[in-house]
Amino acid sequence: MASGEGLKPSSEGFRVRFNGADRQVTKGPFVETNELIAGYWIWNVQSMDEALEWVKKCPNPMQEVSDIEIRSFYEMDDFAEIDTSGEISRREKELRNTLAMQQSTINSYLFFSGRCEEALNFYQQHLNAKVEMLMRFNESPEPVPDEMLQEGFDNKVMHAEFSVGPNRILASDGCGDGTA
Repeated sequence: MASGEGLKPSSEGFRVRFNGADRQVTKGPFVETNELIAGYWIWNVQSMDEALEWVKKCPNPMQEVSDIEIRSFYEMDDFAEIDTSGEISRREKELRNTLAMQQSTINSYLFFSGRCEEALNFYQQHLNAKVEMLMRFNESPEPVPDEMLQEGFDNKVMHAEFSVGPNRILASDGCGDGTA
């Protein structure tokens, strides 16, 4: 399950009617409709007024007269009267945290012992990787101590960031094998 949000009733919602450049706001409740819902947006806004202002800025979704309905989600605070112990709220928070962790990602940091640029070229050629940032040791804003780098590493990759699909990967030549 990706989400389990509950919409508040139309009596607490609004509709914005689009007719060319005109926008007309109507407060609910609305009679049932048999029209198809073609899509939806979820916005994080501070108030219904802010949501209305955003909708009024939208381009007309259809060539003919059309409506966008705005409804709020229920939040745990809406159930405070029936959750006097806080148990339902605690379980809801636990479920949300579990779902969030299932969506989480990690960023790997790869060390290539002087062959980072070669690896990046390989990933670009074979995995369509996109290199988003690359900094060499000799480009560091803070000079790297001489004793830290193996000879010939001043032009090697100090830090790189690249992506393969939705994955972000960090990479470096390191300081060279056998160096401090």
